[in-house]
Amino acid sequence: MSRTSSKTLTRLCIGGVAAATIGGALVLPFGTANAATRAVGDTISIAPTSSTASAGTCRAYTVNVKDAAGANAQARSVTVRLTERTPAGQVATESFDVAFCAPQAPDAAAGTVVTPAAAQTDSTTAADTDTATFATDAQGNVTFGVVGAIGGNPQTGTADILAFIDDSTANGATANNQVPNAGEQTAASSLTVTAGGTATGATTPGSKTTANEVVRGITLTPPSQIVVANSGTNNVTVQATLKNAAGDTVIGATPTADVTGANDTATISCSQSDNNGVSTCQYTAPNAGNDNILVYVNQFGAGNGATPPVTTNNDSLNSGEPSATAAATAQAPQAVNTTVLLQCATNRTVAGSASTVGTNNTGTQSECEAPLSQTTEVFTATVRDAAGTPVSGALVNFAIASNTAGVNESGTDVETLSASQALTDASGVATTTLTNAKPSQGERIAVSATITRFIAGTTGPTQAETSTSRVTFRNPTPAEARNIVVSPASDTVTVGGVRQITATATDRFGRPVQGVGVNFAETGTGRFTNGDSSVTRVTNASGVASIEVTTQSNEAPGQETVTATIVGYDTNGDGTVDAARDTTVTNNDECEQPTGITLYGQNGTAPGNVQQPGLKAGNCAATSTINFVAGAASPSPTATTGASATPTATSTPTSGTGGGTPTPTNTPNTPQGPISATVSPTTITPGVQSVITVTGAPGTVVELVAYSRPN
Repeated sequence: MSRTSSKTLTRLCIGGVAAATIGGALVLPFGTANAATRAVGDTISIAPTSSTASAGTCRAYTVNVKDAAGANAQARSVTVRLTERTPAGQVATESFDVAFCAPQAPDAAAGTVVTPAAAQTDSTTAADTDTATFATDAQGNVTFGVVGAIGGNPQTGTADILAFIDDSTANGATANNQVPNAGEQTAASSLTVTAGGTATGATTPGSKTTANEVVRGITLTPPSQIVVANSGTNNVTVQATLKNAAGDTVIGATPTADVTGANDTATISCSQSDNNGVSTCQYTAPNAGNDNILVYVNQFGAGNGATPPVTTNNDSLNSGEPSATAAATAQAPQAVNTTVLLQCATNRTVAGSASTVGTNNTGTQSECEAPLSQTTEVFTATVRDAAGTPVSGALVNFAIASNTAGVNESGTDVETLSASQALTDASGVATTTLTNAKPSQGERIAVSATITRFIAGTTGPTQAETSTSRVTFRNPTPAEARNIVVSPASDTVTVGGVRQITATATDRFGRPVQGVGVNFAETGTGRFTNGDSSVTRVTNASGVASIEVTTQSNEAPGQETVTATIVGYDTNGDGTVDAARDTTVTNNDECEQPTGITLYGQNGTAPGNVQQPGLKAGNCAATSTINFVAGAASPSPTATTGASATPTATSTPTSGTGGGTPTPTNTPNTPQGPISATVSPTTITPGVQSVITVTGAPGTVVELVAYSRPN
């Protein structure tokens, strides 16, 4: 609302979210509302249906939307409208104000806390209103906060809260205008604002209604930190979150802070707590050493709950006043010409180099590639002095410098570092680990490592020295297949047996490559189980293609050689080779490359002849040798009727079909009793059951030997 320009709610500073000024006064964070309008049958509810909070306290509300089946409805666009009224019930004047805020636990209800995607202010109509639009999360919820301004006259009153789905296409609605119309489902609640803090946060002796007097707890972030002495103004910063007895954040309170230690003469100042109850305390640390930071809220009066009550307002910490401490260590800057080199770890494509001694040149950025199955990457920073000797105990600050070319799934794809700062060990090394929750093809994340060093002399001005490193998350393209390995390389199989042969295609880093066309060709004894001597298969997600070899049981022993060759690539993912490898030009494919050279650069999208020292040479083909040997004679089974031996029935399917009628044979030196065998149906079809019927003399023991030769 426009009148907030002269009141505490002039800016809604919600941490970490960009803000924009609307109507020249109210500042609200902007998001993206890619939400659907209401579907027929949606219902909406709000909780709590009413609430009370002191001025300056951000109270949380949760709106839930369900579809016609009663299930939580995700990505629905919800509009919330705040209408202010004074205690007497009339439309609020310029003296009473509420606004949206970002609630914090434990006040926040279940659901995702979101910020308005759009907002309007309106102080000209009879009902003074604020309007904001949100999108429901996966649970069908949207959680927002409402806060009453501090310093109004009166600062008490009631805000009517109305949530609805603004829709001009369903249930008889006639307009989509951020105003509830006929046919739009609504849910109502309210906030009653009671007396709270003052606009300035200053305490008034004996008062129980000022912002400072209601503070009961302080939390400092970070609890400890390391900075570089003499590295700039306000190089030490702590955030103080202020809460009342109920655990609600307190807006408009101003804490006091003191510094003792190496920089005990430093002046530390704290801001008035914002709409999230956060006050920022800062000071400049020119001296190296350890500091203790004490932050407290100066209070006066029995209202603060102290036992015995605080009886003096003296800008000193008294018994009963809320307080918290944090630690800061100021480290001397590094010597002139100290350098830092940050390197990634996985599949490094560019080694990177440290900055040039005596300059602020960041050197060459190291580059790495990680598969999409990998969600973490370790970055190592090495600090060395001008002589190249590792520097121990040096402060290194890490940060995510950029994230480009990836698909960022809002709210779920989050990138974090395990450490934002660290001290180097005896080897001059400090590390941090990047976590990428949902890597996407081509996503590139750059991480920076920064030290502070003197520019000249030992007490002169300082400068930041930064090295960056980048990891690209991607799976290799089919054309990046550099090596092929066949397994087993050799084996021995009994005549009539079956052996599977697998070919695995990998890229220059040993990662499996999907979509590589592999031709299997065999010579010598035996054949592939489909009856052919040449078969082309495409590698799967594990980079594997396979084939089976066999012989007939009556075939003579011998040796079979199987050669697996990369012949092309499946570029569209349909399981067939649509781009043949060009074998007419030498070194035209990745698998033809000699040691240390690759056609594909760090992005793997176009030829680049990038030099990779020590890289394994490519190979486009590999072989496997199978030796088929005669099996040991099977012992004759014992006849159940006293016969000395048992006739054996065997069948030999026709090549490639498995069909035909079995031809029974009798084992030598056995009684020649009548025996026959039939198959029904006579042609064996995949998925259809076939029955083999053997007829023989009573008591005859029959042995059936079966093997498959499928297409």
